[in-house]
Amino acid sequence: MIEIDVGRTPREILAECRRRGLVVKELPYTGNDPRRDRKHWHIRRPEGPGTLELTEQRDRVWLTVKPHWDAGWASSLAEKLALVD
Repeated sequence: MIEIDVGRTPREILAECRRRGLVVKELPYTGNDPRRDRKHWHIRRPEGPGTLELTEQRDRVWLTVKPHWDAGWASSLAEKLALVD
């Protein structure tokens, strides 16, 4: 699993993902999760497998790719998105 802290806002990252034609889905808060202040998105390619996760909690923003969700693209995209222009 990779987890990369980013110096960009979720809005910037999500806009870049949409520009690249990726599908963005915000996951709602559910249940008694103590991380109620957390926002979380799944980013996917429309034509195949793989998921990049974006999470914002308080002053921290990070990208996560789980090994079984990489599909040959998510880790490299996470590294590119983490770079501040």
